[in-house]
Amino acid sequence: MALGDSYTIGEGVDKKDRWPELLSEQLETEWEIDVDLKIIAETGLSCADLNNQLDNTSIENNFDIVSVLIGVNDQFRGYSLEGYREQFRITVNKAIEYAKGNSSKVFIVSIPDWSFTPFAENYDKTKISKEIDEYNKVGKGISDNLNVSFIDITTISRTDSEDYSLVVSDGLHPSKKMYQLWVNVIFNEVKKFY
Repeated sequence: MALGDSYTIGEGVDKKDRWPELLSEQLETEWEIDVDLKIIAETGLSCADLNNQLDNTSIENNFDIVSVLIGVNDQFRGYSLEGYREQFRITVNKAIEYAKGNSSKVFIVSIPDWSFTPFAENYDKTKISKEIDEYNKVGKGISDNLNVSFIDITTISRTDSEDYSLVVSDGLHPSKKMYQLWVNVIFNEVKKFY
């Protein structure tokens, strides 16, 4: 199961090209298994929004792997780090519940840095990067505290902002090419789960 926002739902790409689908395909190929993927994500969700959605959705606690990628909208809207810390801890605890209570079957994907996209041209890119680092530091701290894997894709997202092949037509959201770069890193961590 993949929990998140526009980055998880794959805003602007075909369903088959969003990163949870690419990861599932790779797991199926490498492990010769069938993956039944459930995505709970929506463009524009903050961490609190996602938690509210999860509270209002019936979800069984029987998933073998659960991912969480949430927080960019908290950063974009200028929400406090303390508020994010509180909400993110709730999200990760829910993810652990969904993974049969097993924290070793949950992984967090770091928040990508959207300042390295054409969309950010008229924004304070230094400020965005600093805030993304702060949010990811909070996420990493909570992940470590709850014994959950934290996978850094932020470094990958900080590539050439002039490479339009890494984003979709809105100049902001990742393309399949960028998602595949993420999956290359994510897969190497997820395969350690088994």
